[in-house]
Amino acid sequence: MLLIQFYLRIANARERLFDELQQTLDSDIKLTTYIDNRVEFLNAIIKNNRGFLETRVYHNQQQQQQPFLLPYAKNHPRLLHRQWFRYSLIRAGQYCSSFEDFEEERRYIEMTFLTNGYSLDFVEYNLRQFYS
Repeated sequence: MLLIQFYLRIANARERLFDELQQTLDSDIKLTTYIDNRVEFLNAIIKNNRGFLETRVYHNQQQQQQPFLLPYAKNHPRLLHRQWFRYSLIRAGQYCSSFEDFEEERRYIEMTFLTNGYSLDFVEYNLRQFYS
């Protein structure tokens, strides 16, 4: 019985804390709380795997109609296309906590560019530039 009372006090205190936090935030910011071993936040997946924190890039498949779409705009210079590739690899390196996750994201980036009509030479050249 004491354990249940203790849990309810902690749960009520946590709920009260989140309610106070929500009231101090701007009305456009929605605070959502839930308990899980993983969370998707700012294009990253943060996961607790048996006490070890793991991170990687998150691709929301439900919101993405075309998963391999690039951010094209009219009159983009060609330099920007190379920068997209480089920035995507940098983001993968920053977000991925394991080499295997980085390699999976690198393959996803390569497929994205190949699907959008870039040549294999373009992809391989930019990979060499990134690794050098």
